[in-house]
Order: sequence, then C-alpha cells, then structure tokens
Amino acid sequence: MDMYDRINDLLRRKKLKKTDISKNIGVPYSTLASMFTRRSMGVDIETIKKIAQYLGTTVEYLVTGNESYKETTPTPDGTVTIVVDGLTYVYKLSKEDIQAIITILEKFKQV
Repeated sequence: MDMYDRINDLLRRKKLKKTDISKNIGVPYSTLASMFTRRSMGVDIETIKKIAQYLGTTVEYLVTGNESYKETTPTPDGTVTIVVDGLTYVYKLSKEDIQAIITILEKFKQV
C-alpha cells in the first residue's frame, strides 16, 4: 500500500472525494488527478501536509503507513492531539515547534 492507497482509503472511510480535497486545500483538481494517475513521488511537501491535515492524519502516516501516527486532531487553541498505540498525547505547538517538525520532515524527504 502506498501513499495514494492510504489517501484513497481515508477518503472512502470519510465518504469524501478528491474534489473535496481540491476545494478545501486550494490545489486544482487537475493537479490532484494527475498526481494520483501517475502516482507521483515528487509531490510538494506542502501539498502532502495540506492533504494530511484535511484528512485528520499525519504526513508520516501518509508517507510511511505507520499506523502509530494515523490520527491527529488539531484544535483551535493551537494544540494537537495524537493517538499512538491507543495512548492519547496532547501538545501545544508554537510556531517554532511547527517549523522544527517541518525541518525534520524535509530531512526525511531527502533520504
């Protein structure tokens, strides 16, 4: 199962369509359709982050399939809840924290 299979699975479970993603994250439908058709591996990390956030999951889950990081729930007060192996962790993230996470994900992308 690859990233596109995981996205399709989440879409099916949430009864959503690619057009819903397109409208809500600001990526043209033609771009998404092309990504899925070609199973593109050179997808912009910002696009993956937007898709993950919209689907209520993490970039790590979409990219690796690691079930431990499947669910995340952002809240309006800047906290994020992550469920890992049945345990719930709640974190308050600063802009610096978010930037650090982005930097780490960018490093993984280069590997």
